[in-house]
Amino acid sequence: MNTKNYTLGLDLGDRRSTYCLLDAAGKIESEDAVATSRECFEALSARYPASVIAMETGTHCSAHRPQSRAPVRLTLRCAPGRA
Repeated sequence: MNTKNYTLGLDLGDRRSTYCLLDAAGKIESEDAVATSRECFEALSARYPASVIAMETGTHCSAHRPQSRAPVRLTLRCAPGRA
């Protein structure tokens, strides 16, 4: 688990989702892809608990559609004066 402040950008796809991890200065720390599944997203977000997560998807992607399971909690943060 990493407690540094990161920004985790996710590009959601139907089967695979790519991500880019940026440090506080905007430098790319890592880029990779994970399966588009609740379990993979939970594991990824658990690795970087202090991160801000931004997601991008198109209307064709089924990853963001409601499922019959319990919803994932989404928390959005914004720095004061930067909104």
